[in-house]
Amino acid sequence: MADSVSGKVSDFKNQQNKDVKSYSLFCDLCYHDGENKEAEGFCVECQHYLCDHCFKYHCLPKPSRHHKLLGKSEMPKRKIDESLSETCSHHEGETVKYYCKSHETVGCNSCMIIHHKPCLEICTLTYIAKNVELSPAYKEFCTRMETTKTNLEDQIKTARANIAISRSCRETALSEIKMLQQKINMQFELQKQELAKEAEEKEDNQARKLKEVEDSANDTKNVLANMKEDFQILEETKQSKQLFIALKKNQEKLKTLEEKVANIQKENNVDKYCFIPNKFLTSMLKNVNALGELYVQGETESEEDLKSFYGNYPEYGMPRGCPISYENVIILDTIYNRVRLYAEDEQTFVTEKELTSCPWDITAIDEDQFALTLPNENKIKFMYVDDEDIKEKDEISVGARCEGIHFADDKLYVACSKPAQVLILNSAGTIIKCDTKYQTGDQVFQQPAYISFHDDKQLICVSDRRASCIVTIATNGKVQNVFRNEDWKMPLTLTINNNKEIYTSDFEKINIFSIDLTSGEIDIDEKCLFVFCSSKRMNNSFHCIFGVPGETDDDC
Repeated sequence: MADSVSGKVSDFKNQQNKDVKSYSLFCDLCYHDGENKEAEGFCVECQHYLCDHCFKYHCLPKPSRHHKLLGKSEMPKRKIDESLSETCSHHEGETVKYYCKSHETVGCNSCMIIHHKPCLEICTLTYIAKNVELSPAYKEFCTRMETTKTNLEDQIKTARANIAISRSCRETALSEIKMLQQKINMQFELQKQELAKEAEEKEDNQARKLKEVEDSANDTKNVLANMKEDFQILEETKQSKQLFIALKKNQEKLKTLEEKVANIQKENNVDKYCFIPNKFLTSMLKNVNALGELYVQGETESEEDLKSFYGNYPEYGMPRGCPISYENVIILDTIYNRVRLYAEDEQTFVTEKELTSCPWDITAIDEDQFALTLPNENKIKFMYVDDEDIKEKDEISVGARCEGIHFADDKLYVACSKPAQVLILNSAGTIIKCDTKYQTGDQVFQQPAYISFHDDKQLICVSDRRASCIVTIATNGKVQNVFRNEDWKMPLTLTINNNKEIYTSDFEKINIFSIDLTSGEIDIDEKCLFVFCSSKRMNNSFHCIFGVPGETDDDC
């Protein structure tokens, strides 16, 4: 700014600290000579504050003879931005005198000759700037400045409120953690400290971000205030030409400020989160890797919805698995975060491998190769058996809480509960399709659980633990059918028997139901008492690994 060195307010910092309302301006010419003399007037053309002596003799030299001087009572309290002066910024020594209507820009004589020679509508500023302060364009510009100022003030208030929300989230989460602490043993303290640290980091990060938003809004507001004051000064001092120049030169600047406000509005948000306790912590604290998680809530999600979401896992802790060859079976242990290898013929334990978090579902890929889901890490892990040893191969992040998994036709079909969707991945692990909505635009799933694939009908079969239904989807993403039954409580794991029926297990009522895909009939399968039904098949033979077979059950 022009007043950043000369003509500056006396002892400005002290005035800010002491809230002093009166101030003095110094003579620019004397200031450069090392003297501090109070200004008694102002030269509009030179943009200089002048002491009594300099003011008196300013118009004597020929170059400044016709300059416009303002007395102490009329002089502005600050100078306008240097870029708004009548001096051409592109051609030294020349004055901005013309306006090109075709390009809506001002310029000096050289500007018009070099850049606007073909233009037909060029007029003098003396003509075009007459009564500019009464023009609709100027009034509309002033209105936009006021609107932008209001928006900035609103964003500053929102940022401060969001900081308080972030702080409140941390305090609420920590309070819930402390309530849980009363129910468990001393190991809680160590894990509580980890979550407290995470909560504090979240608040710090969000507070830092929102403080940056507030600072940006304040800075932008200051720029706007300076711009507005420039216009007020020009309007008050009847500097029509400079007012017109300022109007034209600041169009883009105001547009930039408006864009900045839009960016501030976009960034001015806070991630709400609450503490979700681990349901099984009280009895198995030593075998879990965290007390819970600080989950960022969606705009429509309540804390009750989240706790209900995590309460819909009645099968937690029940082992599950699938055969990966004629000799080997892999079993998942969700409590101790392990995969175990068993010899199928002898039903004997061979070896096990510990994982970084809870494995949820498993599918055979090829002989002695398999994939499993790690929902707490949003990952799918590929593993294989080599010489009676379980080894890790690759892992991919799918960006969602992946639970049910099935391999068929060289593709992985994955049911994700958060966000609720079905993913289809190719053999390289690349997501090639994602299904979440009906053709009407409504959401298909509430909380997908397990998934299987019907080879003959080319159907994706998905269970939904919150909606208590089974959904069949074509490979093009179109929903084929939604199966519900009043006798169901929570049908979850799926398997397809001889490409005719879908078998589903009800974890609440301890039953297995069969769905005839041709007739749509749903029956209780009385041949098999349910414990845990595998959703996997090996070499076209159906395996119910943890089912308790009835007297005549040939498939289990």
